[in-house]
Amino acid sequence: ELFDFLSRVCLEIVQQVEEATTAAAASGQQQQSKQMPTIFNFLLGCGPYTLFAYSWPGARPGSKVWNGLHYIIREPPFSTAQLIDDQEQGFIDFSTVTTPDDRVAVVTTKPLTHETGWAEVPKGK
Repeated sequence: ELFDFLSRVCLEIVQQVEEATTAAAASGQQQQSKQMPTIFNFLLGCGPYTLFAYSWPGARPGSKVWNGLHYIIREPPFSTAQLIDDQEQGFIDFSTVTTPDDRVAVVTTKPLTHETGWAEVPKGK
């Protein structure tokens, strides 16, 4: 299946990057202390109805930012939501950008609104 194939490809990319980084450190080409963790977030849209999301999250040394993927599914009836980072606008009205027949997935690197329902994509999924 497409999902299984894409999952294997994404995992292979992550493993090859980590193996190359480890090999470079072992050969002295890169200092062990400068090794950066692999962070790989991947989105692929296949037509209007299919979205494939893959996350291999992490944080760079010294960073307080976790680089993963979060998502929420929105369905009718659409309403407003309070935004976390926008103090001026404060709210977004999803009923103005959707139709009653829509079902919407919002995928971001961090939750955008204060509402419950945001889920983090598990590592390697």
